[in-house]
Amino acid sequence: MHAYPANLARLVRTQWNQPVEAESMIVLPTYEEADDLPRPRALQEVLSTCYQASLLSDESRPVRFRLILREPERFEAFTGGAGSLHALPFERYLALAPTQLRRLAPAAPLEQALIGARVSPEGELQIWGLVHSGEHWLQTVEGSRRPLNPLPPSLVVSVAAPGHLAVAKGSLTVVRLLGGRLATPAPGVLEFAEMRPSEGVVDAIVLAFERERQEAGNQWAKINHTVFEQLRRQVALRIVSAMRRLGHGGTMLWLSANIASQPERYAPALNIKYAFRQGESRRRLGRFGLDLFRALARDCGERFGPEHSVTWRDFLASTDPAVIHADEAINELARQIASLSAVDGAVVIAQPMDLLGFGAEISGQLPPVEFVARALDSRFKRTEMESTLNVGTRHRSAYRFCNAFPGASALVVSQDGSVQVVARRGDTVVCSEHLSSGALNV
Repeated sequence: MHAYPANLARLVRTQWNQPVEAESMIVLPTYEEADDLPRPRALQEVLSTCYQASLLSDESRPVRFRLILREPERFEAFTGGAGSLHALPFERYLALAPTQLRRLAPAAPLEQALIGARVSPEGELQIWGLVHSGEHWLQTVEGSRRPLNPLPPSLVVSVAAPGHLAVAKGSLTVVRLLGGRLATPAPGVLEFAEMRPSEGVVDAIVLAFERERQEAGNQWAKINHTVFEQLRRQVALRIVSAMRRLGHGGTMLWLSANIASQPERYAPALNIKYAFRQGESRRRLGRFGLDLFRALARDCGERFGPEHSVTWRDFLASTDPAVIHADEAINELARQIASLSAVDGAVVIAQPMDLLGFGAEISGQLPPVEFVARALDSRFKRTEMESTLNVGTRHRSAYRFCNAFPGASALVVSQDGSVQVVARRGDTVVCSEHLSSGALNV
């Protein structure tokens, strides 16, 4: 059974004042107080209007926007992290209607601005103007170390695709409506779900770092083991974000170290049309990662002592020039890797961070996968089985490959920007929609 705005409105009222406990690689905002929701009838009308607008198109382009329910005068008084918001009120109010949202959406791109709305004293829903936010918030969501400037704690509705709504309290998502499904906040799977079995696997990057730390007389701080995996996920998030911005879709295959070390195993099933020559040039991503760990450990060792265990928060807070330089190098290379996905076929990366090539064709001779388990949470604890007949060739190819090679995983980016993570768990291929950055409204 599909959910619609009426179901969404009821769940929003239930969840509005519930504490948000979703994990994130980003420091999420906390709100001591939040605006009151409008009356039930008005709330449902706001959500229904946004939903109907999402089904329209503007000169063949999908209608995408963010709407915030907050009086324009209140933006000048708001001095929290969102002090950079710039409200631009119209001379007269406009009726909040799907066609009006369609007309205004191009002037308020989802990435850069919001449409301002209000409930009049007479209970009428009105559009009062635009609110410019800039793209800094989106860069944070896409894996940048830039701190988040949160929105004020008002009702925010984001429309990213037809029938896809995210309802938020400022910058904290309360409920999502995705293709007829209701979902409450959960961490993004790229950030917190295991993308591959890692038990017993020691990465070359980890070994290289520990060797250099010993050579430095153990004066560097230690790196918490979770930071290595978090960086890998952040790299994946940056690549996927860059692929989404390109707007053409694509596939990334991640091979475990065991699979990558035996090309004779995967070569019959994976024809890499543009394979890179083995050597240091294709391992630049791993080298930049090692540069970052080295700089971070040295910086934290000098500030906190060699027994300090470096965490992800230390990385986000570091202002060391060497850390910043290594992070910028990783970001630039992530964008370069994303551009490879513009060529038909998959981009192939081996663990740890070894770029094998692109334009890879997955053999159609691999056994078909008729059903996959769709994850209902980011840790694949709850799943539901569904047929693969309703997905495209790109997804079915990823399912076949991950099924044939346990330990591999795939990231499939659709042309509409949706992202699916695919892997095999036990005897079953599982997939999960990636909702980036935990509770953040995206």
